[in-house]
Amino acid sequence: MTSSLNEGGTAVFRPSLVSLSFFQHLLPEILSKKRKVFLWICRRKLMKTYLVKQKFRLGGERFDIKNDLGMVEYQVEGSFLKIPKTFTVFDVEGQKVSHITKKPFSLLPQFTVELADGSSFFIRKKLTLLRDKYDISNLGLRIEGNIWDLDFKLLDDRYQLVAEISKQVFTLTSTYQVSVYEEEYANLVISLCLAIDYVEMMENGS
Repeated sequence: MTSSLNEGGTAVFRPSLVSLSFFQHLLPEILSKKRKVFLWICRRKLMKTYLVKQKFRLGGERFDIKNDLGMVEYQVEGSFLKIPKTFTVFDVEGQKVSHITKKPFSLLPQFTVELADGSSFFIRKKLTLLRDKYDISNLGLRIEGNIWDLDFKLLDDRYQLVAEISKQVFTLTSTYQVSVYEEEYANLVISLCLAIDYVEMMENGS
């Protein structure tokens, strides 16, 4: 930066070409960071949080899934005296969201989650000599973390965070929190979490 005196004797500062070039070089990075912060704030405001209690049992079962404000968002209803047992998820208006079933007469356990939009994904047990392992296919999202401890993240094909799932430690009942950043994925994410819980229930009861 250079300076000079005007006619009144006041110092006038003028940026040098070097400083202007340096600023122009940093400007795109500054704007990019501001944009990322703005998008992060918007995503946080649009985020929906659900609190899910692990209530699956071997008998007929019906329970609610509420948001963090205590309002019912989904209802889960289990089949009664049906083998294999199935679970259906409904939204707050009573519309079917998804249907979770275990494939009968299968060498290794296989679970299917059918969504109301016609799509579906599968959870299959893998043949291993050590601890049980499962494979989730056709989900359309990337999984990071440990799904069986209900501590994982879901990302889209651009590696953008879609949802986060985590266990709540200081609760009387087993509860996990589901934070969804993209509302269009809410039904899929809730159905996935319930399917994981359902698989564990079926396997522990077998």
